[in-house]
Amino acid sequence: ALRRSEAALHTAQELANIGNYGVYYDAGMADYASPQLRRIFGWETNESEETSSIDHLSVRIISVVHPSDRASVLQAFSELDAAGTPIDIEYRTLTAHSGLRYIHHLAQVVRDDRGRAVQHVGTVHDITDRRLAEYEVQQMHNRITHSGRVSILGEMATGIAHEVNQPLTAIATYAKACLRLIN
Repeated sequence: ALRRSEAALHTAQELANIGNYGVYYDAGMADYASPQLRRIFGWETNESEETSSIDHLSVRIISVVHPSDRASVLQAFSELDAAGTPIDIEYRTLTAHSGLRYIHHLAQVVRDDRGRAVQHVGTVHDITDRRLAEYEVQQMHNRITHSGRVSILGEMATGIAHEVNQPLTAIATYAKACLRLIN
């Protein structure tokens, strides 16, 4: 039953593109990273390897964060560890394996019976596809807005041409009539 449950969890994480992890504050406990989290961050995944053999998981996560976003992620981790402030942040990662990815990261502190922080657990959701779709929608919106402006500009030009052309035609007609009268 445990194997079936774990297999269902791994399948669900793959479908949703979500990975999870646990960072233990006790140095004797090894951190945990799910196989899907390893794929999201582009870390080598060996199915025979123990998933709990990752050392310094927080450092490894920070190492793949895009340099422009690193300060805000470090601040979030710092606040989580110091004050127990939950993490709810979006940032970019940059790896040779998967290039630029957009991540939504949630994490919180787990406390023991005495209220002492023993671990922080988190989920990482790869939202790159959603961000790319939002970008495409924005680009289409910009193109539609531009087309609308060009259309309005064409209508205005037509209206202005008519408004300017009509008095010029009248002036030319009056000038011809004046020339005939003078002759």
